[in-house]
Amino acid sequence: MNTVMKLINFLRASSSLQHRLLREFLEDVEANANDLLWHNNVRWLSKGNALGRFWSIRKEIAAFLKQLKSQRATRFSLFLQEEHKMDVVAFLVDITSHLNELNLKLQGKNSSVADLMTAVRSFHRKLDIFKEDLEGECEHFPKLQEQIRGERDVSPYVDFINKLIGNFSQRFDSFCLGQQLLLLIQNPFLIREIKGFSKEASETYKWAHAGSLQLELIDLQANAELREHFEATDPATFWLQLVSE
Repeated sequence: MNTVMKLINFLRASSSLQHRLLREFLEDVEANANDLLWHNNVRWLSKGNALGRFWSIRKEIAAFLKQLKSQRATRFSLFLQEEHKMDVVAFLVDITSHLNELNLKLQGKNSSVADLMTAVRSFHRKLDIFKEDLEGECEHFPKLQEQIRGERDVSPYVDFINKLIGNFSQRFDSFCLGQQLLLLIQNPFLIREIKGFSKEASETYKWAHAGSLQLELIDLQANAELREHFEATDPATFWLQLVSE
């Protein structure tokens, strides 16, 4: 990824004239986009978008580099011709696309802790699917599939997914909210196993009294006014107003 980011910086920032010529060239050849995207080194989402844009016009970028007469342009041109390195770029485009989807869910406005944990747990499970997919048809990695055409080894990318799975486990397995507690936040009126909910809550929060929780949840679910209010607003607003009362 670092080489691609350096290439983008070279074409966009090393010379205003070169950047203008690049944009004119992309327009002349009717590329899928008329410019490369700038990126922010701090934000993964920004890098992912920049990487995706680069991939969509990589052939045009290669043609433009051949017109330049500098040593740096020649080095970048040779980089784009190395199939194994471009395999890596293709994989990074696909995996950052998946990570960006998770990022957007985590940044959603008015998202509750339940929404965030659901998104993380869902993505953690998707990683297992991605791992199996890499060893099969690469349906979730269309850029990589297009690049390697089943002709080259994908084991390094499987190893990457394994490391990502380990990283997610290390970071998020300590999240202790179970399914019933998450459901309480998302929609308390959908909880059917009252005893199951109270048991989970009292095991998670030692100070909570299971019997009191059961009765309070039943009262909440039986309150038609609160149910109507919940349906008319979002969970975060509902709980903030309910607690403040």
